[in-house]
Amino acid sequence: MSVSVSSLEPSTTTDVLLRVEGVSAGYGHVSVVHEVSFAIAPKQLVTIVGANGAGKSTLLRTISGINRATTGRIRLEDVEIQRLSSARIATLGIAQVPENRRVFPKHSVLDNLRLGGYVGRKDKDGSAARLEDVVERFPVLRERTKQSAGTLSGGEQQMLAIGMALMADPKVLLLDEPSLGLAPLIVDQVFEHIRALSEQGRAILLVEQLAQKALALADVGYVLQLGRFVAQGPGAELAKDRALLRAYLG
Repeated sequence: MSVSVSSLEPSTTTDVLLRVEGVSAGYGHVSVVHEVSFAIAPKQLVTIVGANGAGKSTLLRTISGINRATTGRIRLEDVEIQRLSSARIATLGIAQVPENRRVFPKHSVLDNLRLGGYVGRKDKDGSAARLEDVVERFPVLRERTKQSAGTLSGGEQQMLAIGMALMADPKVLLLDEPSLGLAPLIVDQVFEHIRALSEQGRAILLVEQLAQKALALADVGYVLQLGRFVAQGPGAELAKDRALLRAYLG
């Protein structure tokens, strides 16, 4: 299955929240992502799947400014961001939940959440409201606000990492392998939270190795192989294409 990229993109420029155009990136002289293009509309969930080494994390790190694009453009609404610092990109409205969660283990859950909101709006009322929203969404975090983040289970740390990103009130939420290292039951819980965020209007870019599960959530899905898109289409349709998933993901 393959659907043209143009047929999947929002129909007008005003519909686009994040646009990636012809982006290549890598490390040193090694190119990992090759001329990738796609767009995300407000309230849309886009999933990119691929095997280890496909370039998924590199692509996310390039969008969030941790890596530099060697070619192409990245636009958040009407602002080109590919040359901006990661800190500046965060203030403009992109928050990334990194692979392996990376919370601050010696700090309390509450302090982690406050640190997550540091790049967001500085108004106290807004910060308090976002904190209440996060602990309502993840009740286990409310129960453990004074507990050190490093003592949480893997699933609880993943919820904390997502909560930290939400504290910045991002326009686009980037999720890098949120299922990594989690038990199947916990994976299902995390994916339910992602589904709820999408249904409530959050624009999300999800990259995952659990292809079928991740694509089933998506409005639009892409399959990345060796840094290039090899298939794309409505997420639910790609999730049902077992031959495609076997061919590119094993």
